[in-house]
Amino acid sequence: MTPEELDAYKYEHRFDEAEAVMGKAAADAMRKLYDFYGKDWVDWLASLYDPATGSFYYSNSARDNEQFRPDCESTCQTHFILSYMGMLDMYEGDYVKAYPAEMRENCLKFITSLQSDVDGYFYHPQWGSNIGAARRGRDLNQCLSLVKNFKGEFLYPTPLERLASGSEETRAALPAHLLSKEAMFEYLEKQDINHHSHGFGHTMSSQNNQLVAAGFAEFICNYIHERQNPETGLWEDAANYSTLSGVVKVGTTLQGLGSYVRHGDKIVDSAMDVIMSDIDPTYIIYVFNPWGGFGHAIRGAEMAEGEALERGETLDYSVKSIREKIYVRLPELIDKTIEKLKKFQKPDGSFSYEQHRSAPTTQGVPVSLGVYEGDVNGLACAMHYPLGGIFSVLGINKIPMCNHDDFMRFYNKLDAAN
Repeated sequence: MTPEELDAYKYEHRFDEAEAVMGKAAADAMRKLYDFYGKDWVDWLASLYDPATGSFYYSNSARDNEQFRPDCESTCQTHFILSYMGMLDMYEGDYVKAYPAEMRENCLKFITSLQSDVDGYFYHPQWGSNIGAARRGRDLNQCLSLVKNFKGEFLYPTPLERLASGSEETRAALPAHLLSKEAMFEYLEKQDINHHSHGFGHTMSSQNNQLVAAGFAEFICNYIHERQNPETGLWEDAANYSTLSGVVKVGTTLQGLGSYVRHGDKIVDSAMDVIMSDIDPTYIIYVFNPWGGFGHAIRGAEMAEGEALERGETLDYSVKSIREKIYVRLPELIDKTIEKLKKFQKPDGSFSYEQHRSAPTTQGVPVSLGVYEGDVNGLACAMHYPLGGIFSVLGINKIPMCNHDDFMRFYNKLDAAN
């Protein structure tokens, strides 16, 4: 058997394993989704590489226009997409083994050059330091991840280290809402979780590690739990793209703070209704978020089941019953998901954050010209985020979409750009 035949065998064998769990119709639906994605996006993603910094641009228009520069989030998302899709499986997901030293060193130099000695956050020269909490938090998270994966070191103490230090002098330059419980409560109230749950969750989840370091995890979890509707599992009245997006982002906040979404069983029907609705999704994240809602619902149900078992009690639902409900509808749910994803797919295999253009801004800063093109965040929202949600729902290991040959195809394009 040739290496190519072996890869094909392994790929199909994993689908056979999945079929044994979810049934033939559901497994065929997953095959259809993988066929829809294809692999043209590999070349497009490689074309965003900047050899001078070892990092990646957000989109074609960002790459081709001088007012834009590579950014840490697009770089981190690129590497995570490759890893999640199976390209680094041969290296056991180890970035150091996968990438040559010069490329790693360039990227580390780029990332560490963004760090401020004043507060330890990471600021891009094209955006400066006058940015919102979500942008600042997301960039901190991406830089922490990249430096860890490339086994590098920071130039200065990070905000997490400063928060945990307990030193008022060390903490002085950090955002005010991280410095006292009273300031944090005022900050939470301004986010208005019961009318803007998506915005609330987005802002808070981007700061999860800072909130833990500041010692506010339990306080914020209690705040969130007290404001959830136990009849629907939502934090707002109606089930729609926005409120399911709220479930995902608030759920991510809770998970990062050591808790989980309660009343998860109530969320599942709402999520299925939103996926099957004919409402046109404005942003690609709306296609993913109901699947993410499933994931948080099931994780919440698993935690609730475990706690009930410890108390010697039983629930009127089970994780198994939730999954079986989704298995039955999986073919139509995936068909509808593909139908909506097509609105965002571009001829080069990429996906855009908005239907007909890349997002011109993200987290309040300019990232592209906002033209008919794909962007890295759109690709992540179209592919590895939904697949992560789907496999979480199914309760099986992910099926790799790509193999080492795909990684070498990607890497060779990067090498040629040097």
